[in-house]
Amino acid sequence: MLLPSDEKIIQKPQLLNHFLIIIWFDVLALIIMILGVIFLLWPVLKRRTIGAQDTAGKLLTDGIYSFCRHPIYLGIVLISLGFSLGGINVDGLLVFPLVLLLNYVQAKIEEIYDVGRRFKEEYSRYKRNTRLFGPIWFWSFLFISLIFPLVITSII
Repeated sequence: MLLPSDEKIIQKPQLLNHFLIIIWFDVLALIIMILGVIFLLWPVLKRRTIGAQDTAGKLLTDGIYSFCRHPIYLGIVLISLGFSLGGINVDGLLVFPLVLLLNYVQAKIEEIYDVGRRFKEEYSRYKRNTRLFGPIWFWSFLFISLIFPLVITSII
């Protein structure tokens, strides 16, 4: 995600070279990375550990866990997207779906074999009320903010 794309292998579309798009994606990348760090660090600071070791035998459903069931994985996904958007790294943008898929699979495995077994009824209620990686409005807003400059500059 951090290494620059090799323009000889995959050329950046001309539309992505527009200075407004570059500025928009750089600012958006910074915002997304800050959100990613928050999603990554807030649960670790709250629990004082990574993993389920320090939950005092109860399911965490408040705070950041009321926004999404797996904030650490969401943080990793957002940081990866932010790094890909910064400087419009085409290779990173192509790899991003794989990062998203791997974190999704890891979260589902954790739900099936760990928290889903330890907190059966409570987790099924929590699962109905809280989405895996955040609400639809969050992802819709993110998607719109990604395509908005492309649509505007193609119209202009």
